[in-house]
Amino acid sequence: MAGNQARRLVVGISGASGAIYGVRILDACRELGIESHLIVSRAAALTLREETAVSPSDLAARASVTYKIGDVGAAVASGSFPALGMIIAPCSVRTFSEIASGVTTSLLTRAADVTLKERRPLVLMVRETPLHLGHLRTLVQLAEMGAVIAPPVPAFYAKPASLEEMVDQSVGRALDLFGLAWSAVRPVGGGGVPFRRGGRVTAWDFAVALYARPGVEAVCLRLQDVDGQCVPLLLWRLWSVREDRKRRGRGCQARGRVRATWERSAIAPLRQVRRRLKAPFPPVAAVARAALRGEVAAAELAAERALLDALDALTPEPGGALLDALAALRALGALWGRAPSEEGLGRLVMAAGVEGPLAEPRRSATNHDAPACG
Repeated sequence: MAGNQARRLVVGISGASGAIYGVRILDACRELGIESHLIVSRAAALTLREETAVSPSDLAARASVTYKIGDVGAAVASGSFPALGMIIAPCSVRTFSEIASGVTTSLLTRAADVTLKERRPLVLMVRETPLHLGHLRTLVQLAEMGAVIAPPVPAFYAKPASLEEMVDQSVGRALDLFGLAWSAVRPVGGGGVPFRRGGRVTAWDFAVALYARPGVEAVCLRLQDVDGQCVPLLLWRLWSVREDRKRRGRGCQARGRVRATWERSAIAPLRQVRRRLKAPFPPVAAVARAALRGEVAAAELAAERALLDALDALTPEPGGALLDALAALRALGALWGRAPSEEGLGRLVMAAGVEGPLAEPRRSATNHDAPACG
């Protein structure tokens, strides 16, 4: 049971307002290493275009496997297809009404019906208000059948600073129902994203939390794919500035050697294989290819963590002069690839909560180029 079932989630997007919830669920699944199987209704495609800048092809690229809404013979329409369960985000009135009736006309509602009959979690992020008595009775019926009714209600205790954070909080709480802990969620009483001064936050903890913040993934991918940057190295540099790590030339050279050798030996080859597996490869089944791609992506992530852990171990303890975070990233990026995007670096700095120079770095004849590596 365990292996495949614990790695798959069926994700449905219906035509209700709130398509961004489905988009972010796919993003969260990718970050968590969960294989996502996507079904999008025709109305959802229209809503996606009206409410977001995400195109249908971009949406499909976020999922491990995508199905056509009319393909009622797809794997997810069978109870023999093992999965954690299914989530529909957002879930329209028409969609939940059809599921409640048991008379299904599309792959979206058929997969939901199968999820219920197999006694797996079915989470419905219902996006409609106000609800009349007929709606409420239908939702009661669904709850009695085993579905979880989970409207995306804002959690103000998390003190969201943006609409994106409100969306991510709702998405994270919905994923909690499958036993999936996404780092974007902030529990009552604090915790969650480990962006704090004082205490010990590892470079890896910092990188994972930063990457989960709205918009950061897209920035990192552009820095990696367009500017040729080593993103783990940039994230480490931002962490070291935030943690007030002092600058030492010898450590800089050692970290440069570690980064260059490890990326060439492990990270780059795994990334190349993952990208190749994105394209169809007949006669290999799409599900098998997606599963293998997920395993390669997990190995790539493990390699990036190993690099951050190594850089962490080579970084001196806090102390010394504080640095301008943007200048430090700019100088480091210039060493390892083409000049990185100023906009991208600026967004990373802002997402990490370092919105400007922490302090003016002290210059001297011996440390004038130190900010590049820290």
